[in-house]
Amino acid sequence: MIICGSYENTIRLIPPLVISEAQVNDALGILAESAAFAQGYA
Repeated sequence: MIICGSYENTIRLIPPLVISEAQVNDALGILAESAAFAQGYA
């Protein structure tokens, strides 16, 4: 994960070339939980 953008408000994800659907789902779940926590919803 790389933080970028003018105000560091963009997250760029760089997954490996070979990744399973389960790994994508796990990563997106972690990202969603992290975003909810950062917004105070968790």
